[in-house]
Amino acid sequence: MHEYILNNAMIIKKDEIIHGHIRIKDNKIIDISSGLTNNKTSIDCEKDYISPGLVELHTDNLERHMTPRPKVSFPVENAILSHDRELASVGITTVFDALRVGSIEKTGKYKKYAKNCSDIISNFKKDNILKIDHKIHLRAETCSENLIDELDEYNETHDVKLISIMDHTPGQRQFRVIDKYKEYLSIKHGMTENEMEIHFEHLKNLQKKNSKKHIDRILEFKSLHDCILASHDDTTENDVHNSNKYGVKLAEFPTTLEAAKTSKDYNIKVMMGSPNLLRGGSHSGNISAKELLETAAVNRAVKGARDFGVISGDSTLDMTISQERKQSVVDRLFKGVQQLVSSKNIWLYDGEAQMTGDRTIAVQTKEGDDISLSAEHVILATGSKPRELPGFPIDGDLIIGSDQVLELTQLPAHAAIIGGGAIGCEFASMLTDLGTQVTILESAERLIPGADPDIAKSLQRAFKKRGIRTITNATLGGQTLLDTGVTVHLSDGTDIDVEKVIVSVGRTALSEGLGLENTTVEVDSEGCVVVDQYCRATASGVYAVGDLIATPQLAHVGFAEAMLAVQNIRDEKASSINYERTAWAIYCHPEVAYAGLTETQAHEAGLEIVVSLSLIHI
Repeated sequence: MHEYILNNAMIIKKDEIIHGHIRIKDNKIIDISSGLTNNKTSIDCEKDYISPGLVELHTDNLERHMTPRPKVSFPVENAILSHDRELASVGITTVFDALRVGSIEKTGKYKKYAKNCSDIISNFKKDNILKIDHKIHLRAETCSENLIDELDEYNETHDVKLISIMDHTPGQRQFRVIDKYKEYLSIKHGMTENEMEIHFEHLKNLQKKNSKKHIDRILEFKSLHDCILASHDDTTENDVHNSNKYGVKLAEFPTTLEAAKTSKDYNIKVMMGSPNLLRGGSHSGNISAKELLETAAVNRAVKGARDFGVISGDSTLDMTISQERKQSVVDRLFKGVQQLVSSKNIWLYDGEAQMTGDRTIAVQTKEGDDISLSAEHVILATGSKPRELPGFPIDGDLIIGSDQVLELTQLPAHAAIIGGGAIGCEFASMLTDLGTQVTILESAERLIPGADPDIAKSLQRAFKKRGIRTITNATLGGQTLLDTGVTVHLSDGTDIDVEKVIVSVGRTALSEGLGLENTTVEVDSEGCVVVDQYCRATASGVYAVGDLIATPQLAHVGFAEAMLAVQNIRDEKASSINYERTAWAIYCHPEVAYAGLTETQAHEAGLEIVVSLSLIHI
């Protein structure tokens, strides 16, 4: 028995990180404990982190090392070692090396290589050369010439734990989209159109000739070696029915939602590839892993809907009911604020107010009373209103602003949103989910101009997939009101016919009508109150916060500014707000969040930048 202890380690557990030690016996963890051990033979980890290792079930990484570029071969031994070290460096501790068995010798494509790799891996394991645990995953190609011969070369020393049934005959499964298959062969193998046609015909003939006997041999191999059987690229319900009949336990990369759902019905585990997740779809034009994840999330929500009193069936939307619910929520929140104010010995005057001097205010209440107030300190927090757009006057009917959107009781079939900032993107996402066809018109070169370009590009791609039309660098040429809607004219001659136009070009400070001309409070050209880093206006004792000043128009920013102003009024130690660290959240689908400098801003500031990509396990 071999036993050892890893001591003085930061151990990552399911719900916490502990400083402690791990006892291992015969390559199995038998104890994880907090605190240090006094065992003198223990291995000091010097507070390094120890985490669970990842398992890679299907990877082409080894093949990538063997052929780093088309028609370039790397020594197999070196390729295996490079592959092994690379996986270890990213936290993978067990890999099922996916090796193709079943080659097509007559066309000179996909020559046999698997057995040689398996032998080398077995020898490396015996000599304890490898850093991680390697197991063999055989990708058994049924439309091949010599699958049976290759399978017969394997024995118990090769540690085959997984075998998948694969069929890459063009026109079905992974390559049901022929144009995508041609694109793949052209890029990957440099095949001409004529070569492809010959290749396709050969594969189809091989399928007719060999498919049945090859599947039978795969099933025999699975039983003999006691390994898990997987399917590959199931597309139809019938594909999954056959997989279940064969005893498949794992569905690799189903190409349709139909196949994924049917696999789940048979209790066959579904696996999708990380490149698909990152790319937003497979390179063969098949279903996106993100779509499957989203479907699963929706399914979970629907299953739990009954807990909220929702009985699912045919989905219909009643905007009147929706608006009534929204208003009830708003009213409840407003009432809560009123109760909070009254409980804090705060005097509340409901009416219209104007500044008559730096710290004097005239109020006309809703009851018609005129009240004069004076104070040592005044905080201006009147917020903002939708910014107007020349040529598109808001009439509350055909051309509406952001405020009117939230009051709609009937959805337009098609709407144009002028402005692709945060609010415009949120409205576009919401209306699309509710069934409206949306066109976004943005004058800048990308959506959410204030965000990092990579974020904006990703959002625009996601919107395109959802059917949201986006026109950037758009220059408006006016509009024509019709009985049935509005025609929006662009300067390039494009006309867009919609039922409603939504003007969402930002908001402007609500400083007009406050009587600031009667004070020494300075206002800039945009109507924003000028303040210092502590939200102090140019008039002594006067502060301004929120959308009324030229800072990010976000609720949490306004709260922070209000707290800063109060701290100053109370002579408390206060730190100014670092607006460069403002967190932004845009509640569209997909959601967008960012904070701090963009990459461009960081470059302009002369900062050293490290760009990395993090993979999140979902």
